[in-house]
Amino acid sequence: VGGMAIYDNISKDDKVIFINTNHTIARQNFTLAHELYHLLYEDIDDFIVCGVNNNTSQSERNADNFASTLLMPDSALYWFKNKNQIEDWSLEDVIKCEQHYQVSRSTMLFRLKKMQWISQNQFDEYGCNIIREADRLGYDTSLYKPSPENQKYSSIGELIRLTEKAYEDEKITGGKRREILLRSFRNDILYTSNEVNDIE
Repeated sequence: VGGMAIYDNISKDDKVIFINTNHTIARQNFTLAHELYHLLYEDIDDFIVCGVNNNTSQSERNADNFASTLLMPDSALYWFKNKNQIEDWSLEDVIKCEQHYQVSRSTMLFRLKKMQWISQNQFDEYGCNIIREADRLGYDTSLYKPSPENQKYSSIGELIRLTEKAYEDEKITGGKRREILLRSFRNDILYTSNEVNDIE
């Protein structure tokens, strides 16, 4: 499973995206954009799970196209190409661009091929030895690896902000705040020096 989008039919406001942190950081970025498409542009009855059995439905193709274009709009790619004075895309250009937009090599290559900026031969050649080639050129290779163990579980979004606001407005107790943040895997917020002093 790459990701999952959940839509609350009762409140119509609560939307949640789950992302598999065992996938590479670049893939997680793509998955987030992919799931956004499902939440923003489709009627989801309850939830939709992506990345199961390599689903190639029209919905999944639309979500992939949306994600690719959201992360690297045509105008952004033209800007990058002009700024870096690229005539013919070398492997170094591809790596520099994927690092700039924080996308996977496959996402980068599919976009360049779709824009007819690289050939099928380049597509095949540039898709090999991804980490080694990025490392050889001096780039941080964390983009091509899963989340570190200490970042496997986390939550972002409105739940965190609303919890903090409710606590500040004294609408929930410190114990309830702790419960919500711990269930949201946000012990990093809880265990700051101030929080430790409050507990003591």
